[in-house]
Amino acid sequence: MVRLENTGNTESVVSCTIFNTLIILFPAGNHDVDDVPTPATISVYHEQFGPDFFSFWVGGIKFTVLNSQYWKSPETVPEHYQNQQNFLGTIPDPNAKHSVVFQHIPFFISDPDEEDVKFLNIEKVHRFPVMDQLESGGKTFL
Repeated sequence: MVRLENTGNTESVVSCTIFNTLIILFPAGNHDVDDVPTPATISVYHEQFGPDFFSFWVGGIKFTVLNSQYWKSPETVPEHYQNQQNFLGTIPDPNAKHSVVFQHIPFFISDPDEEDVKFLNIEKVHRFPVMDQLESGGKTFL
């Protein structure tokens, strides 16, 4: 697993004095759960960092972290993929001033209609349905 060899580096960085007053959240990416995630790599990520998709609030703004690797290989982790798909419905919130979504792989690089680029954007087959769902609540920044 790619993740294990870098854990010590991450732990040494976040243990620095400057980070003692900050909450550090890690969006999962290919270096954490591999290019093609498996239940084993997801399990290791959960053990080391906690949930791989979640929301939190700061000052009336809803922030959401998603695991974009699920859209790259949904067939290898179908249960995790479906759990995140179900979670998407909880993101739009009328009480939020804004919603901000973080993920490792962006939906697009410069244009939502751009062609699929392996490892650089989310494929259109996933991109448009998810973006439509997220934007249905309005005021969402991707």
